[in-house]
Amino acid sequence: MKNWLNRRLVKPITSLLTQGVNPKELALACSFGFFISFFPVFGSHTLLCLALIAIFRVNPAITLLINNLSYPLLFVAYIPLLQAGNWLFGINESIDAGVIFETITTKPLKAIEDLWWITMRAIAAWFALCSPLFALTYLILLRLFRAISAKQKSM
Repeated sequence: MKNWLNRRLVKPITSLLTQGVNPKELALACSFGFFISFFPVFGSHTLLCLALIAIFRVNPAITLLINNLSYPLLFVAYIPLLQAGNWLFGINESIDAGVIFETITTKPLKAIEDLWWITMRAIAAWFALCSPLFALTYLILLRLFRAISAKQKSM
C-alpha cells in the first residue's frame, strides 16, 4: 500500500515541483481540492473546484485529483456536518441518515425540498470548520512543499 501511494500520489505531486509548479500554488491546489471534497452538497464538488481554479489560477490537475481522492470522506463527514449546522443555529432536530439517503435516492425532488434548510446550515458549519483548517493545512503543505522543492534543487 505504501509503495502504491508513493508511486501514484507522492511521486506525481513532487514531480510537479520540478515541472514549474511552485510550492505556493501546489499547496493551494491541494488544500482547495481537499476541503471542497467535504462541501455538504453532493454533486457540486467539480463545479466548485473549477470555479476556484479559474479564480485563483491553481493547477487544475492537482486540485481535481486531490478532490476526487478525498471525496469518499464526505460520506463519513456528511451527517456530522448536518448535525454541526443544527448545533451552530441552536436547532434540536433529529437527523436520521437512513431516511436522508433513502429520500435522496428514491425521491430526489422531495429530498431537495426537505433538506434545503438543513443543508444551508451544514454549509455554514462547513465554512466555519473548514476555514481555519484550510489555512492551517495550506501553511503545513506550503512548508512541506518548500522543503521538498529545496531538497530537489540541491540534488
